[in-house]
Amino acid sequence: MSGGCEMREPLNILYLAHDLDDAAIWRRKDMFERGGATVDVVGFERKQVDRAHSALSLGTTRDGDFKQRIWRVVSNLPFLPRTIKRSGLQRPDVIVARNMEALALGLRLKAHWGGDIPLVYELLDIHRLQHGQSAKSKAVRAVEAWMLKSTDLVMISSEAFKTNYLDAFEMPDVPTLLIENKVLLRDGQMLERPRPQRQVASPERIAIGWFGILRCSWTLSQLDALTRALPGQFEIVMRGRPALDQMPDFHETVEANPDLQFGGAYRWPDDLPSIYAECDFVWMIDRFDSGGNSDWLLPNRLYEGALFGAIPIGLNGTAIAARLQAIGIGLVLDDISLDTLAQAMSQVQRVQINSMRTDVLSQNLGKWVTDQSECRALVKTLSNLKHEPNTSGQPVMDG
Repeated sequence: MSGGCEMREPLNILYLAHDLDDAAIWRRKDMFERGGATVDVVGFERKQVDRAHSALSLGTTRDGDFKQRIWRVVSNLPFLPRTIKRSGLQRPDVIVARNMEALALGLRLKAHWGGDIPLVYELLDIHRLQHGQSAKSKAVRAVEAWMLKSTDLVMISSEAFKTNYLDAFEMPDVPTLLIENKVLLRDGQMLERPRPQRQVASPERIAIGWFGILRCSWTLSQLDALTRALPGQFEIVMRGRPALDQMPDFHETVEANPDLQFGGAYRWPDDLPSIYAECDFVWMIDRFDSGGNSDWLLPNRLYEGALFGAIPIGLNGTAIAARLQAIGIGLVLDDISLDTLAQAMSQVQRVQINSMRTDVLSQNLGKWVTDQSECRALVKTLSNLKHEPNTSGQPVMDG
């Protein structure tokens, strides 16, 4: 064009997903698109069902079955370029791979198209097999380290992933970019914040919400025990997807305890205001992978709950507790004993709940919500990646 102005084509991202049925995949796609990119999604699915989003499926995998997932990846690798070509997808500007199995696919396609395509690794969950000390764990880390040598950037949702995993296990020194699991609202969606004083039918009864993917059997037994130790004082409100392979007695436990309520799945983000309106506190403790992912993660429900006024309950020594203590909100338990939980919760009165809720709602929205500028900054960072692996170890900055 004349006048020194150059029109740039939108950045084209190939997004490789480990689970097409995970709503977080589509939230990330939305974030890329709001930042000005075009996105093609390819990946594995856990259920062969119709979904509202368009994607190229590479077959089904089973949640928690790491061996089967590895086999599915290996069996796809030889035919992946042909599969992509037959689908009509074009060579992308950037490949973003979510989780380790998708990184293997990204490496295969990077080699096929030429090594100048930047490859980004989204490290958002660290499987217990990755950080163990067994021979299998060491072999998995060796493969991951080998793949990281051809990776330009690692996106993490918590700094603890870098400190406690990438650095602690001396993985290749690839630049990292922190993208937290903040709430991404739909275009034009109006956000109605709740009032500091929650309207409740029984002020003496405290409601604790446990939302999302429910897979921690310890949490289920702990909340069940709390309500049985102090009957009538607490109501446990559960919404989301229970992992029945980890908690086979989930529905039986709920049915046997009138203080446990399971309301099924919910729509994201449409139902967030209503489900968090049902609780005073939101349960943030997870022992599914204690000493690992559970201690390092900053999950979606931290941001969702705080956005809508739910008071977070965390465990000392975890990344969640460190964040709550740094901000000055929530309730942090010293240990995981039932006595500690019961004592802490039984001392909380409605006036204290209202005060703690006011502290949560007084925080700047930017702590909990991703805005348009963050979407653009992310896409700009991806656009500015060098077309060769960055081995400097320095963080990537947004100009």
